[in-house]
Amino acid sequence: MAAWDALLSASFLAGASIGLRECMEAVLVVGLLISYLSKTDRHESVKLVWWGVAAGIALSIATVAVVFAVFDALSVDLELFEGVTMVFAAVILAGVLMHLVRHQGKSELESWANHSYGRYDTLGIAAVTALCVWREGAETVLFTMALGDVASGSLGVFVGIAAAAVLGWGLFSGMMRVDIRWVFRITNASLLLFGAYLMSTGFHELVEAGFLGLEETTTTEVARTALFFVYLVLIGYAAMKASEGSSRTSSPTA
Repeated sequence: MAAWDALLSASFLAGASIGLRECMEAVLVVGLLISYLSKTDRHESVKLVWWGVAAGIALSIATVAVVFAVFDALSVDLELFEGVTMVFAAVILAGVLMHLVRHQGKSELESWANHSYGRYDTLGIAAVTALCVWREGAETVLFTMALGDVASGSLGVFVGIAAAAVLGWGLFSGMMRVDIRWVFRITNASLLLFGAYLMSTGFHELVEAGFLGLEETTTTEVARTALFFVYLVLIGYAAMKASEGSSRTSSPTA
């Protein structure tokens, strides 16, 4: 029963959305780079992409180790640390969403792959791949640390990563036909809700820690609820406008 509770918890579901969305973009970028290099008879460069993936994963693991080492070394109030982490993650997540909605189609990522190869040499492509994987890994670490239940959230992240790997393999092997744009839209909506949760809960943790000089009252609870919906509406509207702008830019002109 406890296992089912963990699987159905908000932290697990948020972690799964994070893992799927962050890893899916990395999988698509790597897959498209490899496909592009193979189609253009640059097979010798494919191994450098995999070296870049390995370096990105290693950097992500190092990031996890550093974050936990800093967390253990800090002698700050736990509620204060959680509050600051949640609010910071909510702000970063808003920026990430703006980026994601502008690059949520396969055509956009193919264009990026073509541009990247034209701009960098093969060794540079390995570095770009490493940075891409590391960026997704670092964002995943930050957002997972902001979850209320890190253990359950981490389990969700691994499930999301596994799902992204299966989807990526299916897409590039031709075994699956999936509209990536719809997958991204669903996960983006989940991340928007998660960002609103982080902002409101982070405010609550800061109030509990006494950081804002406030006490827990009905007024602060109303403010917490208001923050949730303000974030949801403002960031959601901005993401929608960014998505519309991206669609107009990528649509063929007469």
